[in-house]
Amino acid sequence: MVTLLVKKLKAAEDFLACTLKLKDVLEKEDSKTTAALLEKRAELIAVIEAMDGRLARGLTSFPGERNPEDMRVLEKISEDISDRLRRASVVNDECVALAARKVEGLMKELATLSSEERGLKGYVRRGEQNPRFLDIQT
Repeated sequence: MVTLLVKKLKAAEDFLACTLKLKDVLEKEDSKTTAALLEKRAELIAVIEAMDGRLARGLTSFPGERNPEDMRVLEKISEDISDRLRRASVVNDECVALAARKVEGLMKELATLSSEERGLKGYVRRGEQNPRFLDIQT
């Protein structure tokens, strides 16, 4: 049980580190690295969820009282895991906010480009020759 919790703690620490890197990469707008980090985080989430299932089965297979010292160790590791995942959640919320601001900026940029294109098209009539400018004195 302790070994499995230690592995879960390592996965939670890796997830936190990956999330912190993701925040940095989002700030630098490096889309290639962002995609790789999102994949890595998905893998770590799968690992953590798998360990949760194994831990749940382990708890039900060993009912009854446990040694108080063992319980303190298990509680400490569990607290450490919770701490890492809470910190990762806070950083993840910051990543979501960064990404949302980036999307909003891109939407505004696209809207500006679209309106500029419509404006340019208004000056050109299809099928007509270019206007000729003559210098006529009155």
